[in-house]
Formats: sequence, structure tokens, C-alpha cells
Amino acid sequence: MPTAFIEAVDAVAGAVTGDDIVVKPSIGAGSNGVFRSRGDRRAALAHAHSLLAGGHTVMVQPYVEGVDVTGETGLVYLGGDFSHAFRKSAILAEPVEFEGDLMAVEQSRPHLATADERALGARVAALLPDTAYARIDVLPTEHGPVLLEVELTEPALFLHHDRGAAARAAAVFRSLAT
Repeated sequence: MPTAFIEAVDAVAGAVTGDDIVVKPSIGAGSNGVFRSRGDRRAALAHAHSLLAGGHTVMVQPYVEGVDVTGETGLVYLGGDFSHAFRKSAILAEPVEFEGDLMAVEQSRPHLATADERALGARVAALLPDTAYARIDVLPTEHGPVLLEVELTEPALFLHHDRGAAARAAAVFRSLAT
């Protein structure tokens, strides 16, 4: 996914471009701080400035319309091995609704990852340090899946979407404790 990382106020104007973009903090959870701009550059600039003022590095990415139809795929790796996948519906298709102060309301379901999603996930996972878990999120495009983000401290591993996922996670966590 083409991504601009902004760390300084003077870089905002050059990075916040495009008719349909997502502006978000580089570290976050539950879509907190995520803003989709559909041609409102002024609002996108203001949001980027607000994130920078809050001490965040800002990410700017094009919005991938395929997510509106297909959804976002999450690939969960436990102890470096692929565990399971899930699909989330598009959160930014409509205004984001939050549960409390942190997590966006989202719909998710089990998903049998495609060969292309698994191949991309494997390439990304091979680049990661040894971790108990990782969540690799990908989006659909006309040229195949693209990496959206990697979560290494993710509070939501969607273990309920695969019958054996909780046991696999417990085994990995138990092995780290010994």
C-alpha cells in the first residue's frame, strides 16, 4: 500500500494529496484516530496537524474501494506460524461509530484466506522479529492483495473465528512463559 509517513508539520501539505485518502496515526488501535477524506483536503490537513500535535507520526494512504465490497482480511500468526484468517467489513465506508472511547464498531467473520493472501502474509511474516503473535492486514486490489498494516501488539486476534485458534495461542503464550 503506498503510504506516506509524516513526522513534521512542514511535510503535511506535500503528503496529504488525493481525492479519497485515509489519514491515521502510525500507532493506534480499533481505528481510533483514523479519518477518511473524500476530497476535503482542508479537513485531512487539519486532522494530520492534530495527530502531529498529539505526538503521533501520521500515515496517509489512498482509500482502496475494493474493501467496500470484499472487506479487509486479517491474517493471524501465532509463534511465527499462520493460525487463522478473518474478514472485517469496511469500517470507513460510512462515518466511524465507536464503542466507548477506543474501538470502532466492526463486523467480522471467519475467512478462508486465498493463496495470494497467504503468500503475501508469509512474505511479510518472514520479515518480522520473533513474536508471540502478529496480525497482518491486507486489502483487495485489482492486482491482488496489498499490505495495509502489521499489528504486533494487537488486542484483537479474533480467536473466536477459528476453532483451534485459542488453544494455539495458549500454547504459544505458555511456551514463552517457561
